[in-house]
Amino acid sequence: MSAFDGDSPRQLVPRWRPWRTTARLGESASSTRRRHEATVFDNERALSRFRDRPNVGRAAELLTTALVHDYRNEEIQAIAGDYLSDRRPLLRELAAVTRMDPDERVHQAARVEHRDPRKRIAQLKVLLTREPSNALRWSDLAREYTVLAQSAKATSAIRVALLLAPENRFVLRSAATLYVQIDEKDRAVRLLETAPNLTVDPWVLAPYVAISDLADHKSHHHRDAVRLLQDEDIGQRDLAELAAALGTAEVNAGSGRRGRQLLRRSAEDPTENSLAQVEWMSARLRSRLVDTTLSDVLRDFEARARRAAYDGRWDVAVTSSSQWLDDQPFSADAACFGSFCAWMAKDWAKSNRIANDGLRSNPGHPVLLNNAAVALVEAGELAKAGEILSHSRGVRAQSRERAFLAATEGMFFFRIGMVEAGRHRYNRIITFFEDNHEDEIAARAALILAREEILANTPEAHSSLRRAKARMSASPPADLVTLRDRIASLCPQAGIRPVVIPKGIELSLDALLKLPATL
Repeated sequence: MSAFDGDSPRQLVPRWRPWRTTARLGESASSTRRRHEATVFDNERALSRFRDRPNVGRAAELLTTALVHDYRNEEIQAIAGDYLSDRRPLLRELAAVTRMDPDERVHQAARVEHRDPRKRIAQLKVLLTREPSNALRWSDLAREYTVLAQSAKATSAIRVALLLAPENRFVLRSAATLYVQIDEKDRAVRLLETAPNLTVDPWVLAPYVAISDLADHKSHHHRDAVRLLQDEDIGQRDLAELAAALGTAEVNAGSGRRGRQLLRRSAEDPTENSLAQVEWMSARLRSRLVDTTLSDVLRDFEARARRAAYDGRWDVAVTSSSQWLDDQPFSADAACFGSFCAWMAKDWAKSNRIANDGLRSNPGHPVLLNNAAVALVEAGELAKAGEILSHSRGVRAQSRERAFLAATEGMFFFRIGMVEAGRHRYNRIITFFEDNHEDEIAARAALILAREEILANTPEAHSSLRRAKARMSASPPADLVTLRDRIASLCPQAGIRPVVIPKGIELSLDALLKLPATL
């Protein structure tokens, strides 16, 4: 049974993109008048250092600082022009971006760059030999290591960035995302809680509120969040993520009306992350919080994917999910969601490919292993599916994740002709989800069991369908509707399929026949 773990909590964990892209998107510049003087000081200090001793390192520092703070004057533009033909490709690009028209900068930010993380790491290491104090480059290096699942090297690089720039918004948000990625939410909360600019910068306070909520920590800065949301000096877009994070926390705490108001406010002038949060909450509440997905929000891939899945437009959901994963290549959520949508679109090859793309950054992720195995079973590659399912027995997984894998084992057994074992497995899993009051997942499992019974030409399909319908609400989600309709069209086509157990399957059976101890 394919899974996207859609009921797992989502919050406003910052997007983590290369600093240049973040700057182009306008998410690095100071957002309040209180911070303006500090911003000017940073840029003037960098400019003064370059005037005192013009060299490559100080030129890079100056142009980086100017770009991060969107600080433009004729002198900086002229200095950037001097480096447009420099022999160093990264410095040339930095100069070109600094001189770029702001509208063109935003246009380029909409395009997702496809770069080999290993090549990017090599480039950044070369650059850091010349600019060892460039905290933004150290953050970028941490990101590339994260894509390759090299968490020790990633945390080492981000630690250097934090030592160099402990107040830098981009560095703080990057570090917080890294710690969430490696399942150290408490560390992310402690980092943000001690940030000097926590109470004055909504781009720092938003992830603090969000990650505190995810980690079940009481936020000690609720009043600061409310105060910033009432500050007329701050633009609505700069407050969007804080409004969405606080709104989600309010809904989770039982204040649904106040939470909905804040989430709707976050969609008035949203970032793509706050818009995705609104779409996720809409699906969770089964109530549209906003009427349409805004078309002018850059990189709104996740929001579009979630909206399309909510509507049952699976092909669109697959395309948008793939773009979301391209944008955030280390995101297990993007890979889980995309591989599930591709399964719903009956594109087994793409489902398997997306799951494996996610496993590069998240090796051993139980839901991604599950979805890769499902896609292989559907494609008839049973020996490979058996290998993955056997391997998954050794990975760390919660009971819920183990249940997804056990359900997939049930599908696997049906496909190799072991109908009784498959039925027994599915019935145990359906009961598990029913006992945990997760009726929709129980209904999905029952529908898939009914499909397998029909394909195996057994008389048990109707009892499974009755069990599924008993767990479906009056307005079921799109995936259940799609599965139900497909089964209805499949019924007349049912027939006995010849079962040929592929070579190699016997190597997996001993490991798989025993039910997981957690179920």
